[in-house]
Amino acid sequence: MNEFINNIMMRIHDFPVWGIILFCFISACLQQIFPPYPSDILLLVLGGLAVTGIIAGPAAIIPYIIGTVFSSLLVFYISRKIGKPILKNKYVRKVFPKRNQRVAGLYMRKYGTPALAICKFLPGVNTVCLFIAGVMGLKGLVPSLVIVVSSIVQNLVYYFAGKAIGNNLPSLYNFSERFTIVAVIIAVLIIAIFIVFKFRRKLFRRVRI
Repeated sequence: MNEFINNIMMRIHDFPVWGIILFCFISACLQQIFPPYPSDILLLVLGGLAVTGIIAGPAAIIPYIIGTVFSSLLVFYISRKIGKPILKNKYVRKVFPKRNQRVAGLYMRKYGTPALAICKFLPGVNTVCLFIAGVMGLKGLVPSLVIVVSSIVQNLVYYFAGKAIGNNLPSLYNFSERFTIVAVIIAVLIIAIFIVFKFRRKLFRRVRI
């Protein structure tokens, strides 16, 4: 990954504007289609290059946002289309019975939308979350809006963080690692608070009965 990023930093100043736009759009799409692709660190690098004037910032961030939104919605809607055949598969139902599917579907419809927003900031998890949400039948306009807004926010956070750090690759890598750790910790805390709240609520109901 480091070698790939280094090559991009050395060669991107030779790209025409349309080449930068196309590269950024494809990179953003690969983030969803092929999660191991280093799209997040690449966006940090592009922010660092933009602040030094090596590339035009709008030519990087705008196609990146469009690519992220497009590919995220694509994964979500495709998984919705293929969800029912997957869940009806006899082998799937052996390990994931119909009753469990109904329960999971209820939880997904109730809590899936906030999960989409949280997972957007967890590298490698976002695509899985989008796919599961679609397969389990999460519908309506709100989930799509959450995907769009969280995609825009996530891209802007990385881009402007890159601009703030500047063209300093070790510092950009360090920020990426720390940001991922902090995002995971926050996600775990949110899940833990939710579990404690649900447990206390059930316990309170039992005491009242």
